[in-house]
Amino acid sequence: MLMLSAAPAASLPPERAAEALHGELAECLAFYRLLTEATARGEDEDLAIRYARIAAMTDRESRQAARHAGLTRREAQQRLDRIQGRMIAGIEGSFRNIGPLVDRLGDSCTDLVNDPEDRLRYWLRMQSS
Repeated sequence: MLMLSAAPAASLPPERAAEALHGELAECLAFYRLLTEATARGEDEDLAIRYARIAAMTDRESRQAARHAGLTRREAQQRLDRIQGRMIAGIEGSFRNIGPLVDRLGDSCTDLVNDPEDRLRYWLRMQSS
């Protein structure tokens, strides 16, 4: 559960920090949904189930961050759809091309899903521009 508090004067306001976090969570949600679909088509059903569970957990965190950011459900869904569309275009519509996406997002999404509070603290410390 994300906990927002008043930010120090030079940092991002809590709503902007939550919006930045939501963007990252939405990217990871799209990533895990693609991994779920890719592995479900293969031989590893256990891995597909694992990715589906991670996607569900990421979805909950993403929805919570969207609420804290003041985004409507529609705005949050549109953001997710745009991100997922770019990912699908990036792999040229084929799961055979998913390797570079896994290389780019695998570790960072794992870290984010394991500790979204840490990433929120990072965004709260960021300087306002």
